[in-house]
Amino acid sequence: MDEREDQGRVRWRPRFSGLRTFARFPHRAELAGVDVAIVGIPFDTGVTYRPGARFGPAAVREHSSRIEQYHSPLDVDVTEYLTVIDYGDTPVVPMETLESYQLIEETIWTVVEGGVIPVGIGGDHSVTLPALRAVARRFGPHALVHFDAHVDTWDTIWGTRYNHGPPFRRAVEEGVVDPVRSIQIGIRGSLGESGGSSNRASSASRCGLRGRFDEPESNVFSKRSVSGSDSIRSSSASTSISWIRRSLLVLERPK
Repeated sequence: MDEREDQGRVRWRPRFSGLRTFARFPHRAELAGVDVAIVGIPFDTGVTYRPGARFGPAAVREHSSRIEQYHSPLDVDVTEYLTVIDYGDTPVVPMETLESYQLIEETIWTVVEGGVIPVGIGGDHSVTLPALRAVARRFGPHALVHFDAHVDTWDTIWGTRYNHGPPFRRAVEEGVVDPVRSIQIGIRGSLGESGGSSNRASSASRCGLRGRFDEPESNVFSKRSVSGSDSIRSSSASTSISWIRRSLLVLERPK
């Protein structure tokens, strides 16, 4: 059966029946002929406060059964243009952050290497880093569109470099994100202190973003006036999109 035909047929099944997949798209491990793959990332060992994002992939799949493929205002049926599958979850080791990063990166890399767009669901903010690494292996430094209340550019938290606080600082340090072509939207909220590292949040939210470390305590997206094609501004927004997390990666497919 043609994959797109199967995508349509699944909509005729009762929403409460069958395996729980994202928006009831078919579950597949093969990537041939696929345009978009939903990838669950059940990892939350990087949090400093409340865990639970490891259950995000399961929760998103459960509630996404209400999603339909047709968008009436735009008169677009997604399945007429894209073949979408649920690729399942990345393997993780709950107690080992760096080992889990490697497993997450390799899973996302398999999807990217196959010419498929990965859309990650679940996981704490730290899982963005291995996903970005995977994309950079094929496309080099890429633009980031980041919806959040926090900039996530801290250097360390309690002496640790890999957690939900500094993923975008690490990404710029490693050269997987090009901050000149990136934007952070919705940055807001209170800070723990007025000086030092907390200025990273205020500087990123007020000005153009530039990925340079001019001073040890400077923001990874340090203040710089830019114009023309390099003009990037961080905007304030009333809400941030956290449902699909920052793991959603939009790639320019190779010609």
